[in-house]
Amino acid sequence: MSDGSALRAAICANPDDDTARLVYADWLDEHGNPKRAAYIRDKIEQHRFETEDSAAGTLSEFLEYLPETGHERIDWAATDSALGAHRTAARRFEKLRSPLSYKGEGVPRVKGAEVSGWVRGFYYHVRVTDGDRFLARADELFRAAPVTSIDFQSFTGEQARDFVSAGHLARVRELEFGSDITAEALRAFGAHRDAAGVHTIDFGGNGTTDQITALAAGKHWTGLHTFSLFDAEGEDGGPTGDELAELFARPWFRGVRKLKAWACGLSADNVGVIARNCPELRELDVALNPIRAAGATALAESKTLRNLRLLDVGSCDINNGEALAALMISPKLPALAVLKANNNYARGASAKGLARPGRGPGLRALELSELGWRAAEALAANPAFAGLWSLGMGGCELGDGGVEQFCRGAAFERLTMLDVSRTHFGSAGAQALAAWPGAASLQWLDVSGNTIGAAGARALIESPHLTNLKYLAADGRGASALKKHFKKAMR
Repeated sequence: MSDGSALRAAICANPDDDTARLVYADWLDEHGNPKRAAYIRDKIEQHRFETEDSAAGTLSEFLEYLPETGHERIDWAATDSALGAHRTAARRFEKLRSPLSYKGEGVPRVKGAEVSGWVRGFYYHVRVTDGDRFLARADELFRAAPVTSIDFQSFTGEQARDFVSAGHLARVRELEFGSDITAEALRAFGAHRDAAGVHTIDFGGNGTTDQITALAAGKHWTGLHTFSLFDAEGEDGGPTGDELAELFARPWFRGVRKLKAWACGLSADNVGVIARNCPELRELDVALNPIRAAGATALAESKTLRNLRLLDVGSCDINNGEALAALMISPKLPALAVLKANNNYARGASAKGLARPGRGPGLRALELSELGWRAAEALAANPAFAGLWSLGMGGCELGDGGVEQFCRGAAFERLTMLDVSRTHFGSAGAQALAAWPGAASLQWLDVSGNTIGAAGARALIESPHLTNLKYLAADGRGASALKKHFKKAMR
């Protein structure tokens, strides 16, 4: 066996070890393959960036999933050096092109077990659609690539018992389950001590009641830190919110750091279980669940969620302005950096609630869509929101008076992105934005869907503050003049 083969064998036998990968990269450099070596090092660096437990990492992930509307033009280093480093790295990693091939890597082609993914420089993922064919050649696959992620689209209890008895579960860190994996298979996984090494479970859709019950029965999922489920509302065999809450209440769920359970029919009581039992949560996405005001209150008053950095409660029927305001300013969520609370039809958070003192100024991104002008004024003036870098108010009921009051009291320190699209203002509102000194930090501005007219457009063009814009969205009368002046920003 050549040195290269021996090094690859060591990587495949110890897929968690980056040292072995870096040693192999050095060997590749010495043997005339610097591109493959550089790819390994770059992908290891990318993985470290993407898994970094930091506020900058959370914010970078939030930006990654924004619609393609010019935010990639922003120089985030001018706002924050750590976030800027993340975005620069993300853009560099996006340009990487994989040099991997089945033949070059010596990976066998197995019908019903498709190998893919390029994490940390090698193939790492297998999608299983034929359990028997996969099991027959699993040893061969694992000797060829450092596989740590498996998507079981179909698997039986007997196949799962064979898989764990062969010791294969010990190498797995990420599991994805399709609709055809049996509850018996999930019980077999969770009953084995090697399940403790799994850190991510993704149902890839709407798991069934039987699947969720079987998962909850497992006692060895103690290393779990990421869990995803969506579009499961107790229909067609899907779990109810109460059944999911039983899963969230398991002792081993206390270590979960990222939880996504949107459109799952979760109630306020169900969310309350999360608020009490998940002290390590960094990211919580419960959008499209009817948690209502009581659920928002449970999150706002939690004594447990002190590490939470990202919270998505969009479209959650939080139809009480006081509850929404309490969540936005809650001092019991001190680490919160991103809050998405749009489409709750509460006519916005209450102005009185937003005027109260509350959390420190650590919130960096806030998305709302139902906010009256008095509430917008209170938000702008409250020191709790002074640290915002991104503020989305598209669809709010501001009007000219609201924009004028907002700009008059705004005390943002480094606001970089501002969405005031479809907020019902005209030329007077545009003139207020143009005269606002705080606009000097803006690099991204959306005023589309408003009737700013020629006078409003002229005010924006002549503004002494809008000199750093890298993206501007506007339409209607006056847009042509804006496009002529802000050429690069409106390209």
